[in-house]
Amino acid sequence: MAHTCCWLMLPWVALILVTSCSTTEFIVHLMDWRFDDIARECDTFLSKSGYSAVLISPVHEPPEIPRMPWYERYQVYSYNITTRSGNVTEFQNMVQRCSKAGLKVYVEVVLNHMSTNLPLVTRGLGGSVAQPFNKLYPALSLKSEHFHSTCGVVDYLNSSNVRQCELDHRHDLFQKHEHVRTKQAEFLNKLIDLGVNGFKICNAKYMYPDDLEIIMARINKLKSGDKPFVFSEVPLEGRRKEAVRPEEYFNLGPVTEYRFESFMKSINLMERESNLSAIVNYTQDLMSSNKSVVFVDLMDVRNVWDIGLRKFRVFNTFMLAQPYGAYKTILSSYWMNRRDPAPPHYENKTIKHVEFKDGYWCKDSWNCEHRDPLVSRMIQFARIVEGTNMTNFTVHGSSDYTQISFCRPGKGFVAISDIGYSTTTIKAQTCLPPGRYCNLALGSYVNKAGKRACAFTEIKVAKDGTAMVTFSPQEDGIVALHIKEMANNGGSTIISTISAVMVYLTVHL
Repeated sequence: MAHTCCWLMLPWVALILVTSCSTTEFIVHLMDWRFDDIARECDTFLSKSGYSAVLISPVHEPPEIPRMPWYERYQVYSYNITTRSGNVTEFQNMVQRCSKAGLKVYVEVVLNHMSTNLPLVTRGLGGSVAQPFNKLYPALSLKSEHFHSTCGVVDYLNSSNVRQCELDHRHDLFQKHEHVRTKQAEFLNKLIDLGVNGFKICNAKYMYPDDLEIIMARINKLKSGDKPFVFSEVPLEGRRKEAVRPEEYFNLGPVTEYRFESFMKSINLMERESNLSAIVNYTQDLMSSNKSVVFVDLMDVRNVWDIGLRKFRVFNTFMLAQPYGAYKTILSSYWMNRRDPAPPHYENKTIKHVEFKDGYWCKDSWNCEHRDPLVSRMIQFARIVEGTNMTNFTVHGSSDYTQISFCRPGKGFVAISDIGYSTTTIKAQTCLPPGRYCNLALGSYVNKAGKRACAFTEIKVAKDGTAMVTFSPQEDGIVALHIKEMANNGGSTIISTISAVMVYLTVHL
């Protein structure tokens, strides 16, 4: 496959050239948050932290499952906007406030299926009734004729099995039926009328792309006159061959690149038996960068892989620092203390409000990964280096312990070590002008006696662009520099010394 972002590796040195393709969009998924909390977050944090858009978990009416597992809202009883996050009025208010704050609003939409078989007494959160055993959903006038025959997805080498059978026993809709197409187009247009800017099509892989194209051709334009932004979820883990391929959905828009996450996970930067030199091939076999939505964490992935704080920071630093992926997503979730957990909730089963401590981290079981100050600083890094290539990719160290470094020439430099709990130093080419730079891993610069100085680690770049880079456990083995974080240069302060100390104490003590 031709890549918009190319890479070149010379045999005598680990050297990658990855080109920056287009303006990157940074999307935060505030998973299962209440609508009023999302609105507040748009006003107070997201609009000031470099994010482009907020992704909202499905807003259709789901069945009421007693223990409230996270996947409850990915089952469908009707297309009424009635969820544990709020009602349609609260949803519209959230969309308006986020839009006013400069954030686009995207909604996950579940078009592949309705619900699994549930007890006859099960009602939707808004009171809708259904008979899943008989494939009857009166709120949408759906009958058995609107569904594929009952069978399970078992053969990923057979596209008909993938697209005509049930995923996890959820009754699979027949999108070639005119009634199904009409109802789904009406639902999407209702969301557009409420101010939504676009959609993530959940489980698009399990639907025929031509059916989705027909449905999407019926949706209205935005008030701006633009077409809604649409991206498709097409899981393709590892590099295995499957009958359904991501590129089949390019006519709809960008596609989630699961192989990027899978490759990051397989490298497993904290393990000695992993070697960072493998990362030189990270773009191999991936789809074109301008068509890819990249991530390192999704709810269904996290459910079986708890990456931990240091891995989260390392993986997201790499994702945000390198140029591959026109759309980059940060998941903001809650603690996975058991399989299929419920979102944080009160005794009456309403979702808890998100509250903060120390200005960044969240209380209760909310994680709020998007508020990690390093993530915010790396989004700023990504915006500053936009338009530059990724060059001078170098692997340092031995076969047991390795470090990587690379440039965004003239604007930024990143180095990462797989040694999480010891100190080591390397000499690296930064491709930066000479001067003193602040490492973004813990903080920014501060003003001291009228001069700018680093709140924590300062790194000196020599006239030839090289620097002695020391990795420390306090900084999670991460070094990130950019030209607006020079200790003796102009720029905008990201966090103060007090905030930096507070973040360090919160994370590491």
